[in-house]
Amino acid sequence: MSLTTSLLALRSQDIVNVSIKTLQLDGRFTQSHLFYPNLKKARVKTKQNYFNVFAECMNYLNINSLNPYFNKLSSEGFKSNSNEIHHWLNEVKQNIPTFVSLLKGSLQ
Repeated sequence: MSLTTSLLALRSQDIVNVSIKTLQLDGRFTQSHLFYPNLKKARVKTKQNYFNVFAECMNYLNINSLNPYFNKLSSEGFKSNSNEIHHWLNEVKQNIPTFVSLLKGSLQ
């Protein structure tokens, strides 16, 4: 497992050939999130604000801006899985409302 995917609580196979439309989020993806406990106990309106900001950030994210970080990981000897992560983020960006709905559902 590479450093980047372990930080994301994902393995390469979790984000390769996966469609957001059929994705099932499991506890490893949600409960391993750094802010899961805070998100879980936040008020509904606060959660909605968080997800609105998340959706806006995803919408404006330039995925290529992550390339220097992937390059740094590679230069330090880590496998960056940049192609897989780029593909995953593109999939999320193309399906932001669906992904946000999945995330919200994981907090129920």
